[in-house]
Amino acid sequence: MAEVRFRSKADDVRQQDVGFSIKVRGFEPMRKATAANIALCLVAIGWLVSYWGVMAHLGDADPRVPREIIEAENRFYWGVFFGGAVLIVVAMWLAGFGYSEAKVRSIAVAAAIVIPLVALGVWMAIAL
Repeated sequence: MAEVRFRSKADDVRQQDVGFSIKVRGFEPMRKATAANIALCLVAIGWLVSYWGVMAHLGDADPRVPREIIEAENRFYWGVFFGGAVLIVVAMWLAGFGYSEAKVRSIAVAAAIVIPLVALGVWMAIAL
């Protein structure tokens, strides 16, 4: 004889997938060592992009260039600067994510972020 089982709403709730996850065939969660490696690359790229965005603002524009073009370039280079800052923040997050497996690389990323910031702060304090 077959057993009949009645389902309740509590059973339905228990069977639902809680949280947000997308399962795609061929992809797996990022390994922590890989995250630390990507963070090393992103911190270098982030500093270079931020440096480019800041250095593009130095100097005076040619007086013959129309004001609209100068303003458009300023908006672009501010975007470049903030894009580099976002890369640095993402690198720091990835370094924190990968810290449990790749401690040395994560600390290297943190040092590559903190040391230039401290040096810039000291330089600004002395210059002002």
